[in-house]
Amino acid sequence: MRCFMWILVFLSSIFAACDPCSDVNCDNPPSDECVDDEQLAEYLSPGSCSEGTCNYERRVSSCEYGCSGSACNEAQCVTGSCCDQDRYLPQGKRCDDTPIAEVGSCSDGCGGKILSRTQYKTCSGTSTDCTESNLQWEDWVELSSCGDDALCELGDSGPGCVTCEFGCGNGACLPSECEGVVCDDPPPSTCQDANTLLVYESPGNCTTEGCVYQSQPQTCPEGCVDGACQGASCVSGPCCDNGALLGPETKCQADSLAYELGCNDSNCGAQVLRRDQYRYCSGVGAECDDSNLKWDDWQTETDCGPESFCSTEGAEPSCVFCEFGCGNGACLPSECEGVVCDDPPPSTCQDADTLLVYNSPGNCTKDGCVYQSLPQTCPEGCVDGACQGAACVSGPCCDNGALLGPETKCQ
Repeated sequence: MRCFMWILVFLSSIFAACDPCSDVNCDNPPSDECVDDEQLAEYLSPGSCSEGTCNYERRVSSCEYGCSGSACNEAQCVTGSCCDQDRYLPQGKRCDDTPIAEVGSCSDGCGGKILSRTQYKTCSGTSTDCTESNLQWEDWVELSSCGDDALCELGDSGPGCVTCEFGCGNGACLPSECEGVVCDDPPPSTCQDANTLLVYESPGNCTTEGCVYQSQPQTCPEGCVDGACQGASCVSGPCCDNGALLGPETKCQADSLAYELGCNDSNCGAQVLRRDQYRYCSGVGAECDDSNLKWDDWQTETDCGPESFCSTEGAEPSCVFCEFGCGNGACLPSECEGVVCDDPPPSTCQDADTLLVYNSPGNCTKDGCVYQSLPQTCPEGCVDGACQGAACVSGPCCDNGALLGPETKCQ
């Protein structure tokens, strides 16, 4: 019997030396891993050994708040304006329907449109707070159209339509027929009848059919012939010359009674012009009175120069100097006129735990658009311009489980 037992022990030791799993402990399973955005795979321990290799049972379970890395996500929030079903709302999602600001603008050209856009509070994607730390502008919307014969212009109270009285063309109101017309060339005096002289006053009035001059009748005691009173002799007076009356073309006073200023044209480098009004002899009397007032020809008062234009907007026409140069009869705009700073740079990581988000709109300077940045703390770290751990499942601002940044248009 003792010999038989010894033989069994001997055979067992031989068989144990030949078993590859005899010294294998299957208590080191692989790490848990996400199967996809919503499921987690876990490996159970201990495993089973086969041919010296450990095999572990794989169990897949659903994650209520999604899966990232090697674990199911926890609930990010419970309540708050930027909390939806225990998850943070995506960055850029409007969280308050009360407008923070509203601006108006115009589209260019004839038939321009009045535009408007509104700024609202939006979520940061990393908290439940709805504050002014992450403001977003909505797209421009059309409020109204000005019509084919009108322009949209920005005034002190905002954009508005300006109707062009004489039509609109090439993005500007067309001038009237009388723009730049000076009526200072009246017709010569004529005999209305045998005893009446018609003297035409200057300046006249411009109409769509040309210059119109008012006439004043003067009685000729000795008759009117060829546009002049006959027998109008004199003894003395400023309009009497050796017994003969001076004609209505003779100036009888050296000092002007009045003056006018105007512009010679509407181009850059125009001139400010001046003309004076004087008394002229009437041709029927020796006195120098107001019966025959005339304007002299226009003379250059001031040369505006190539970087200026002549303006009639003030109390009197004057030269307006253009700081940024003159073109097409107007001052050229500065570098910032018409510039809208609504394209901020993408968010960047300031350090391992801080995300810099750039606000829009920015401010225009001579060096371009400048955007203010706002730091946001990333509890799980900042990588490649985004806070980690701010996962999502679906939505217009969710891309493969990652929240899209505030520079991404979602509508």
